This record gives sequence, C-alpha cells and structure tokens, in this order.
Amino acid sequence: MVLEMSLTTQGSMMERKIADFDGCHDWKEIFAVLPKITVTGKKVWFTSCYKRRVMIVLEKPYDVQVVNEYATSLDLLCYSSFK
Repeated sequence: MVLEMSLTTQGSMMERKIADFDGCHDWKEIFAVLPKITVTGKKVWFTSCYKRRVMIVLEKPYDVQVVNEYATSLDLLCYSSFK
C-alpha cells in the first residue's frame, strides 16, 4: 500500500505517498501541452510524458492531498524510486 516514505527537510514532518486508493493510477502516457514539472524538477511541454496520481499523507499537521506527478521516460528508466 505505501510506495515510499521520506523525511522532509521542514522540521520533523514525515510524508507518505500512497498509490493504491480509489482514483489513483499507475504511470500513464500523456501529451503535455502546457508546462509540467517532473519529479526530478525539470519543466516539459509539447512532448509526451508520464503521469500518475498519488495521495500524500503528511503526519504533522495531519493533512491528506491528492496530487498528480509527472515524469519523462528517462526519469522512469534512471530513477527506480519513482516506479
């Protein structure tokens, strides 16, 4: 259920990314017309990229957000933690 856990640099806030809930999906190929920021921080537009929807749970203060993440095919090949 929990894909990855990471300790953020904002104090002692823990963050969990959950990818198996209603409305989430694995990486899907899309065409980015408007600029999108990938998981590595690059901006891409007018090109094909991949998109997934994940739920981020912040521990302190408790907050749940559903966000879209974008990645290029090179990001998915080089960085196994995004899979």
